[in-house]
Amino acid sequence: MAISELGIFIDGENVNQFEIISDIFKNLDSRNFHLKIRKIIFSKLSNVDVELLTEILKTNLLQIVVSYKHIVKTKQKKKDREQNKNNADFRFYIEVLDCLYNDNPDGFIFATGDKDYTELVLELKRRGKYLIGFGNEKRSSDKYASLFDEFIICEDLKKKSKNKDVSSNKVKEQVSNNLKKAKEEQAKKEKENKRLEQKRLREENRKREEENRKQKIEREQKFIESFKIYVDEFLKSNRPGKYLLTTITSVIKKKHPEIFPENYRVKYDIYVKLGVDIKNETQDKPKAYLEILP
Repeated sequence: MAISELGIFIDGENVNQFEIISDIFKNLDSRNFHLKIRKIIFSKLSNVDVELLTEILKTNLLQIVVSYKHIVKTKQKKKDREQNKNNADFRFYIEVLDCLYNDNPDGFIFATGDKDYTELVLELKRRGKYLIGFGNEKRSSDKYASLFDEFIICEDLKKKSKNKDVSSNKVKEQVSNNLKKAKEEQAKKEKENKRLEQKRLREENRKREEENRKQKIEREQKFIESFKIYVDEFLKSNRPGKYLLTTITSVIKKKHPEIFPENYRVKYDIYVKLGVDIKNETQDKPKAYLEILP
């Protein structure tokens, strides 16, 4: 049977634990039922936690119906309670029949194990309505439960909800552990990549420095080869005497600037590499000289 709309009616005197009511709606929501009418019936609210009841009403869009009956206080308190309880049962009948004639849903959900509703259940079955029942294990007789197309024990809902929560917690814990492990693996991978990158950069710098050093040596060797020619030429073409190395460098640079790299300074070591006879009585490098003998 295709079910598109249902009306749910909760006997607040029979199913009065708000936690169980929440479990009932969780079960129905998981089955994607469209609950056209949602009502909960009480005989009185004097013993009800109003704050919790308000939360249940708001969360599950429940409409509350309270069936008060004016009772003259007597010493027969038990009889008064029974009269008021019966009045709530009558109100339950009225609300269900009103829904049947005005809204005509495909089925009804009764959250009550009270066999006083047997005739109402049978009448709805005769009219072809799909019936789902919820009831407490101790308060629901097997005969009454068998009248419904489905009858669910509220305590079983609680167990399923608890098992679902435990399973959900395990899944959440597993997801959390997987995320933690993934983050650790990612951090480890990033650390290793960073180490490899630093190693690569060090190797590149080493190669670059080595290449620069080679190029510097090559440039210096090339300069020395050219410079030696002009130093020899200076020594042959000038008169005998003592000539400071700085003086010789200055003369050659003026005549042959093309052999000198930009901003290049000819140091004492260059003359040493030329293999010429450098003299210096003071051991002060700026006063070192070459002597042209007569």
